[in-house]
Amino acid sequence: MIFLIRVLTKKILAALIAFASLFSGVCWMNSARAQMTAIGASPAAAEALTRYSASLNYSAAVAAMFAGCFIAMALCVDD
Repeated sequence: MIFLIRVLTKKILAALIAFASLFSGVCWMNSARAQMTAIGASPAAAEALTRYSASLNYSAAVAAMFAGCFIAMALCVDD
């Protein structure tokens, strides 16, 4: 029974790691796209895009932090 719980926990943590990594990558990709768009934009639009990019960077960092925590948990559950 304990073995089954460990296997299930590992699979759940692996799915959470994958989701957090994917979310982080998508946020960073959209942040880079916003920064590239801000280069040729008017000053007001550039400021709005820069704020949007910073918000996406923050979200990506939080998702990466969660992925790291999930990896640490998975290592604790490892045999």
